Amino acid sequence: MGGGVDLIISSVIVGALISGLIGALSGLVLALASAYFHDRSARILAHHLKHKENFAVLMDAIKQDAEYVLTCLRKNGRDSFPKNEYYDEDKENLKNFNFFDRHGIYSPFYYDIEKHWPDFFEKVEKWIEEIIPMANKASNISKNVFEKIQNAKGIDELIKKYELFREGNKDLKYVYLGAESDCKLAVYNLVFEVSLNLWNFPPSDFEKAGVLGGLKDIADGIKQELKECLNEVKEVEAFYLTSEELIDDLKRLILEEKMKRKKCEYL
Repeated sequence: MGGGVDLIISSVIVGALISGLIGALSGLVLALASAYFHDRSARILAHHLKHKENFAVLMDAIKQDAEYVLTCLRKNGRDSFPKNEYYDEDKENLKNFNFFDRHGIYSPFYYDIEKHWPDFFEKVEKWIEEIIPMANKASNISKNVFEKIQNAKGIDELIKKYELFREGNKDLKYVYLGAESDCKLAVYNLVFEVSLNLWNFPPSDFEKAGVLGGLKDIADGIKQELKECLNEVKEVEAFYLTSEELIDDLKRLILEEKMKRKKCEYL
């Protein structure tokens, strides 16, 4: 009988040990699982925040380069008539142009965008590829207009007439950079149809000097000669508008609470 009691006690002890071991293992598994999912959630959040940071940099980069392309067009009223050096600077700037290096964009996270937002990635890739061609196009349009104005028939007489007007009206308020610069810039603005309120001097002064009609005639002649070239201005402006659409897309993506659940090598 004593042997039977010992067997029962042994069975109880073993059962208790096994039960305790199972409980400990279950607790360990749950703890490990909890730690894993907590760690994974933390990594997902950190990854998402990293995307947001990169989006902010990308948004500024798109804005800056879109404005740079418009600068090459020089259709903004300007302070003075363009110079030959501007076009040499354009070529030099674009020679070693690199979108990512220029703005400090972290390439791995940029290319990771394709996994989460492929449609947006395709749009921005096409836009980046067009930066250099569009900047060259804008610079060439501006240079063509610049050269036509430099060699425009009759402009020298208008410049002399305006210079005489300025000499007799030294109390005019705006900054005077010289009759040649002002007259040629006026023609440039007229060719590009820059809004009068963006001019850096009042167009009415040219009318008072009796040269506005002549400057308009020169501008109209250049517009006719460069009709095909000037039609490309719309392409440059469309490129700029596309940049605004991309920035709107980025603002929307930054506000997204969760990324699409697709395999990501950083998670």
